[in-house]
Amino acid sequence: MSDAEAWMKTTSDMWESGAEYPLGVFDVTTGEVVGGTGVNHINRAYRIGNIGYWVSSRRTGEGIARFAAHQAALLGFGELGLTRLEIVVLTHNNASQRVAKAVGAKLECEARNRLYFQGAPHNAFVYSLVPSDLR
Repeated sequence: MSDAEAWMKTTSDMWESGAEYPLGVFDVTTGEVVGGTGVNHINRAYRIGNIGYWVSSRRTGEGIARFAAHQAALLGFGELGLTRLEIVVLTHNNASQRVAKAVGAKLECEARNRLYFQGAPHNAFVYSLVPSDLR
């Protein structure tokens, strides 16, 4: 099984189980994978989840992450019925911070050791998005 086939199987299983909802982002003209997004870390009792996103380094600066995050938020608030989404961003990741703000998320705090990245804990900014914030 190829990496792409394995990813599609895993994604399908996640959607089917309701554990998380990953989405691929593709160039409409070429079919090339240009990024990804999704809703994960879902707590159905509290109707909250997390949005993550990434973009191919060759395609940064094109608004892809903003589009992807917006689509994930629509999924979270619409189909999944969530009432709060969080976007957790490393403090040095200015591009992801701009994306969070662009979709209407509000900065709530700097959380200590919130993300584990490249083998070490790091502080991260926690942004929140509620349906009325969505731009």
